[in-house]
Amino acid sequence: MIQAFASPHNRRISWTLLGLSVLMIVVAYAIGSAGRSEGNLIFFAAVGVFLLAFAHPWRRVREYKPLFYASGLGFVVFVLLHNFMDLGAGAGILHALLRGISIGSFVLAVFGCPPVMLFSIGGIVVMFVWTRLARA
Repeated sequence: MIQAFASPHNRRISWTLLGLSVLMIVVAYAIGSAGRSEGNLIFFAAVGVFLLAFAHPWRRVREYKPLFYASGLGFVVFVLLHNFMDLGAGAGILHALLRGISIGSFVLAVFGCPPVMLFSIGGIVVMFVWTRLARA
């Protein structure tokens, strides 16, 4: 992440991509993501552009691997957290808090982790091919 803001050139690219990501989120919200595949696809793309804002200086496969592992582990953790918080959200005093954690973890599991996983797989493949072509 530090590399993305280290030089003026990288900083300009990062801020442009962050602005594009925010614009895409606004468009996805305007279209509506509940049951609309167009809004969901734009939101997934916005997450990918957000990641690209920080990962565009990465040039090695090993920089994308931790992102892949974290997204897989995060998916499992957020699904389990959603299920446990949903079970615990009874009629108690903590109902609103547990329900909020349940909904937040569901959104992260569905809209956060899969695009991150696809982005990291894409980065691994592109950098693998790039390094193989550079050697030839």
